[in-house]
Amino acid sequence: MDSQTLLRFRDLLEKQLNQLLMTQTGDVLDLYLHADDRDPKDEADMATSRVAREWAYRMENRRFVLQREIRAALQRIHVGEFGICGHCADDIDIQRLRANPWTRLCISCQRHKEAAIRRRVA
Repeated sequence: MDSQTLLRFRDLLEKQLNQLLMTQTGDVLDLYLHADDRDPKDEADMATSRVAREWAYRMENRRFVLQREIRAALQRIHVGEFGICGHCADDIDIQRLRANPWTRLCISCQRHKEAAIRRRVA
């Protein structure tokens, strides 16, 4: 991959990470600032509050995982391994990288991984 393309991916990933960090900070701050607003008054309020908290924690976890993946992709750019499949060492298709720039696997290896997971679950 040429250096210009790598720079574009680096800039894209850094922008996504910054947006993610700003969103995370706002959501966490919102949870603390409005905690009194969510104090349940009856069973329905308690159930609604619990669902809202669980959803917020799931979203927070997803953001955390995505942050980790983006930072790992930035590290791969830094060490010259970006765009190379972590399993088979083939190049990852540029279209796949454009759709999911933090991906670690080529489409073939990703399909094999997902098929193995489905077999274990079934």
